[in-house]
Amino acid sequence: MPIRLQVLGGLHAFRDDVPLAWVPAQHISSALLVYLALEPAVTRAQLARVLAENVVDTVRQPLLVMDGSLRVVRANPSFYAMFATAPDLVEGRLIYDVAADPWRMPTLRALLERVLSQGESFDGFEAECDLPAGGRTRLLLGARPVATRSAEPAELILLAIDDGSASVRPAPSAGTR
Repeated sequence: MPIRLQVLGGLHAFRDDVPLAWVPAQHISSALLVYLALEPAVTRAQLARVLAENVVDTVRQPLLVMDGSLRVVRANPSFYAMFATAPDLVEGRLIYDVAADPWRMPTLRALLERVLSQGESFDGFEAECDLPAGGRTRLLLGARPVATRSAEPAELILLAIDDGSASVRPAPSAGTR
């Protein structure tokens, strides 16, 4: 049965009058609407993929999506801005080839492999990095497994990156308040 779409204050998707998804108007990109207009018989899986891609692109926090071999499948505009790079230099490459640090840290590699093999998540992993526009900074990394089929091991990893340098404040020196 085809999916019925309705745009009213956001994008509503229905199958047999059962709500499948809703995206607020401010998060609907023209690419999503063009895709849906060109493909009227969109399946639920296709809609979910398009919505997920749009969410990744909309989030202000730098994000990477990696496959089971730790190759970058997708990065969002915030990632490209933070690291002053472009999709053709990132997508399809091993995370370790994207930049030397912090991606080549053995501890990070072990954490990412556990995300894939055991479905574990992690948050707050600290790594230092030289950013093109900001010098040396501290990054806080977190990752989640993304299984594309139920009851399967994770096939993708979603890696979120925060600039943790803003949370580091120097200790007050003696004689200051």
